[in-house]
Amino acid sequence: LEFINNTAGFRIINASWISRMFNDPAFVAAVKARFDSYYNEKAIIINHIEEMAEKNEKSAFENNKLWGGGLCDKNGSRETFDAAYNEQVSYVINWLSSRFEWLKTAYDAM
Repeated sequence: LEFINNTAGFRIINASWISRMFNDPAFVAAVKARFDSYYNEKAIIINHIEEMAEKNEKSAFENNKLWGGGLCDKNGSRETFDAAYNEQVSYVINWLSSRFEWLKTAYDAM
């Protein structure tokens, strides 16, 4: 599972049927165009993640308080929870940003 945190590399592209699809210039062009449509909306996507994180923060806190084992101990302070929650939100945003940039470089090289 070490690849989960790695933002570089294609994993599924090595499957025989997918690698054959990438031999088709029309398919590659379509993939690149589709990716570019998402890449051009990267700021909107990240903003949406931030908005949803803010909207769901109270529910996440209450869930953690009830069940524990999530971001921190269920008896943890609000400050401890907030720090852990914000760290995870930042991690997702940073991971996604890095993945976007790696994919952009990889697709542009095709």
